[in-house]
Amino acid sequence: MKRVEVDEIWAFVGAKDKNVPEGHENDPDYGSVWTWVAIDADTKLVPSWLVGDRTREDCFSFLRDLRDRIRVGNRIQLTTDGLGLYPSVVWALWRNGIDYAVMVKEYASASPEDQRRYSPATCTSIDVRVMSGNPDPDGISTSYVERQNLTVRMSMRRFTRLTNAHSKRIQQHAAAVAIHFMNYNFGRPHETLTKAAGRKTTPAMAAGIAAYPWSLTQLAELLESKLGQYRLARCHGSMFDLGDVSCATLVPKRWSSVVVIFLPSLRSERHRCSLRGYENHRRCDVLIVESNANDCVGPHDDRIVL
Repeated sequence: MKRVEVDEIWAFVGAKDKNVPEGHENDPDYGSVWTWVAIDADTKLVPSWLVGDRTREDCFSFLRDLRDRIRVGNRIQLTTDGLGLYPSVVWALWRNGIDYAVMVKEYASASPEDQRRYSPATCTSIDVRVMSGNPDPDGISTSYVERQNLTVRMSMRRFTRLTNAHSKRIQQHAAAVAIHFMNYNFGRPHETLTKAAGRKTTPAMAAGIAAYPWSLTQLAELLESKLGQYRLARCHGSMFDLGDVSCATLVPKRWSSVVVIFLPSLRSERHRCSLRGYENHRRCDVLIVESNANDCVGPHDDRIVL
């Protein structure tokens, strides 16, 4: 990875904030939920995402996970929007080891008719601010991650605005997001990448971590066919039931001894408490499962780095 863009996409569970029933103000199954997304501008791979709140804690968890997935010594160029949480968190995690810029877009106020139809606002100005390092001006952009947000809304009905198709439970929402990004990375050929390569190419193939597009059957059968050969790793001293697992992916052959299990990426205080077995764990979105091992491996002992 060389150029990474990050953004957040809003949705809600149960009811919008203004319609949350009395007594459910702190219920994780009601109110706004944010999905933090990072995308590699070159391969279109989504290396990290997080479902939670728009808080400093979740921003830190999300960007720390992104940093841990980058090969040591690989200096990236990062672009974020104007959310005030980003600069201090980026500095805390990377210091001067990153080329970082903020792109702030100003939008005109929507007319009453546009608000009723929820038409997109018109961008009136763009302000670019270099925060650290020496980012390439031509690479400062949030266009790819904003397009990824559109892909999310078009691919998952529960993200569609002004409908009653929203998620009714936070577990269902997180599971749907996990399945979507698994299929997006490994199963769905990307149109731009396919045209450039002359064959069906997924983001995972472009990043060199997959050899071919995975079929939906392979994705659906993966959990059932592979988990029986492995035993669940320990995460901070506790074992998780298989019922907690939402999606899994077998890593490429060069890492054939491990399986990465993607659990709902819920680390915020409000959402974490709703998942069975998650109450006491701050980082429980990824577990590593290793075959033929005498000792359980930790959640970050083996990672795919890009």
